[in-house]
Amino acid sequence: MILTIKGKFIKEYENELNDIDPFIAPRSKWILYILKCNDESLYTGITTDIKRRLHEHNHSKCGAKYTRSRRPVKLVYYEQCTDRVDASRKEYKIKKLSRKEKLNLCDI
Repeated sequence: MILTIKGKFIKEYENELNDIDPFIAPRSKWILYILKCNDESLYTGITTDIKRRLHEHNHSKCGAKYTRSRRPVKLVYYEQCTDRVDASRKEYKIKKLSRKEKLNLCDI
């Protein structure tokens, strides 16, 4: 099964994240993301390093307590935010959505 986000393969998104040049006014470092857990539940969070955070959720004690018992998790959505405040506000709004609304947002 190939996981897609808004019609793009995750590999394409990983390449996009690698292409950010830190010496040229980069987009905000803050990213809002949604993970799909092994039990089909959804987890929403924010980070500055999506690859590190995904690894933590799947392999480390640094991952959220919620995801530790629901491994493996898969990235199903992410969005660049203007700053931490913007990311936190969006995270709060998404956490208030119903499961159906979150799945529609993730396009799954």
